[in-house]
Amino acid sequence: GTIANCSGGITPWNTFLSSEENYNNFYGEIEFHKGQRKFIPSKKHAWHKQFPLPPEHYGWIVEIDPWTGHAEKQVLLGRAPHEGATTVLTQNKKAVVYMAEDRPGGFIYKFVSTGQHFREGTLYAADTVKGQWKALDLVQNPQLKKHFKNQLEVFTYSHKDAELVGATPQDRPEDIEVDPKTNNIFIALTKNPDRKNYYGSIL
Repeated sequence: GTIANCSGGITPWNTFLSSEENYNNFYGEIEFHKGQRKFIPSKKHAWHKQFPLPPEHYGWIVEIDPWTGHAEKQVLLGRAPHEGATTVLTQNKKAVVYMAEDRPGGFIYKFVSTGQHFREGTLYAADTVKGQWKALDLVQNPQLKKHFKNQLEVFTYSHKDAELVGATPQDRPEDIEVDPKTNNIFIALTKNPDRKNYYGSIL
């Protein structure tokens, strides 16, 4: 099943995306410390006591066809407490999905497909200090090999990936919209009391 569904967006082929956002409130999360992984159970709902599923089962972008009811978790878009998934087509018909990670210190991601689908492509995290997109890919970023055995693990722990490649932590990124006239990308940053940003901003 799917839980904690938050905003997403409509794809160019008229399916819609929904983000499994605060899954950690239900199941908890896997945290990394000195190369070791540790399960931190949820203190809020503790669903793992009733439904023994790993937290990695949740936190994905779910693509839903409203006409057939078919739903599929799109693993290549990465796993994180996303809020928002805005899809656009490039001039050469590649699908690009912009995603926000709604947590203090969360990151901004994008996925660039090799075609009009989510079957193959590259996931990136934004370095807004240097103005770069960092590929979350074992081949393009060898430092990820020190922490992950394969690309599936990289997709599963997007937040850790982004930290390792030097992406920029943000003040709770939420909705992302693309200006249809200028192609500028607008990102709503809610707030981050940890950095004394109490009112948010627009990036």
